[in-house]
Formats: sequence, C-alpha cells, structure tokens
Amino acid sequence: MWKPANAAVLPTLAQVLDTKKTIEDTELRLSEAFRLLKQTECLIASLQKDLTEQRAWISPERKLHSDILTTIFDICGAEDSDSLLNIARVSRKWRAIVLGTTRVWSYLRFHNHANTSAVQACFERSNPLPLH
Repeated sequence: MWKPANAAVLPTLAQVLDTKKTIEDTELRLSEAFRLLKQTECLIASLQKDLTEQRAWISPERKLHSDILTTIFDICGAEDSDSLLNIARVSRKWRAIVLGTTRVWSYLRFHNHANTSAVQACFERSNPLPLH
C-alpha cells in the first residue's frame, strides 16, 4: 500500500506531479484488474455450466427407463402430491414424464392449492382418472 515518505510535510510541486502520475497509473491498473475480474467471472460461469451439463450427461438416472420412473413418480404422488412439482424440476425428461402421466396428477390435496389454475391443470392432466 502506498504511503508518502513523510505525511506530516506538504508535498513539493514535483511530488504532487509524481503522485498524480502514480494515481493515473494506479487507476489504469485498477481498471485492468476489474476487466480481468469480469472476464474471470464469465469464465467461471461458463465452466460451472459445462460441469453441470457434463455431470448430467453421465448421470446414472439417465439409464432409468420411463416406465420405472413413472412408477416411482406415481408412488411419490400418492405419498405427497407437492413432491411432483419438485420432481418435475429435476430434468426435461422427468418433467415430460410427470406432465405426461395422468396417474400422478390424480393425487391432489386441495388444501395445498389455493390457486384455481393449478387445480384446473391437475384436473386436465389427470383426465380421465378421478382425483384422490
């Protein structure tokens, strides 16, 4: 960290000019540091996204067949209908299975859903099965 040789003494004209040059240099270095920081943050975000996609691609869950997942989701829906919303957020495949399986939408707890559009969506998705 920069400190003057003697802070109690007023600077000479040469010292003022020299310090102004040092300030300009420091501002340029700081600007460059911020640019590098932003570049590094972008790189980190890109690498994190790549890791997420790579891990998802080799994930063992991808090997499970849709009929097995449907059975699992059906059991989850019977136990806790709200869990279906979380399951649907795991992946596109799981979301498609949850949305496309009428049985899982027949388990609806109305006290958990004040939103009438959510209740209507469950009615439509469970068709032709009765709600439980």
